Amino acid sequence: MARTYKWLGGIGYILNFIPYVNFVSPILVAIAWILMGREAREKAFTALGVMLLVLFVGGAAVAVTVLAPILAFAPTGPGAGPSAGPGALLGILITVGAVFLMIALAAVILDILAHFKAAGIFDIIPR
Repeated sequence: MARTYKWLGGIGYILNFIPYVNFVSPILVAIAWILMGREAREKAFTALGVMLLVLFVGGAAVAVTVLAPILAFAPTGPGAGPSAGPGALLGILITVGAVFLMIALAAVILDILAHFKAAGIFDIIPR
């Protein structure tokens, strides 16, 4: 069970480039960061893994609950103009998008920090 995170993270990053299976990649990478954080006793790794899971699960939940019904009932065809769309939910979509953008920005900053910390902990930095 030791160092399982190496395999999970490696497979997750490789699956990121393969179409139709790349939706599994964020889950594997997040679990790898959480496992690595527990083994190295580094809170930044665990926080990054949790943040990646929150982004993935939250994004999927928003897509299923908000975007799918909007797209299913959006009018199409020659008579569908800008005023025919679902404008009532625009404020909610902008707010949810802004929250996801803030979480994603924090995840990017934490990702850079975690990679530098991992390089220092596992002695990967070239001298």
